[in-house]
Amino acid sequence: NGQVPPPPPPVIAAAPLTTQFFLQAGSFRRRDDADSLRAQIILLGQNVRVETGKVREETWHRVLVGPFANREQLAGAQKTLAASGFGNLLLQQRQVR
Repeated sequence: NGQVPPPPPPVIAAAPLTTQFFLQAGSFRRRDDADSLRAQIILLGQNVRVETGKVREETWHRVLVGPFANREQLAGAQKTLAASGFGNLLLQQRQVR
């Protein structure tokens, strides 16, 4: 009869898990302190944000630099930050889809 069957519906696959790397430049009880550090790091050209969370019923504000897709990007950022006096950086890895 010459009719073309409709195409099958697209298969939506789950996105693979990827690891993102962050550097924690500081953790503060006062949001103002976290925002101040964030501003300093922005001036270095880094992607940085403040993330708020609770630890043992206390609110903490973490200053996170990143995300970085791989360890090479991460190492470059660590060098830049260390050269500006930010030495005690905590590495955080997160799984994201």
